[in-house]
Amino acid sequence: MRQRPKPERQQPMQRRSQQQPCSMQRPKQPRQPTKQPKRLPMRR
Repeated sequence: MRQRPKPERQQPMQRRSQQQPCSMQRPKQPRQPTKQPKRLPMRR
């Protein structure tokens, strides 16, 4: 009973910590350069 929740809790905690930095850094870089050039031509 104690061994089951231990490995289960470690898996989601590691995945969440990896998704946060990975998903935050990945969209930030491509979003800035893609939004800037798209807004310029779209507004003009």
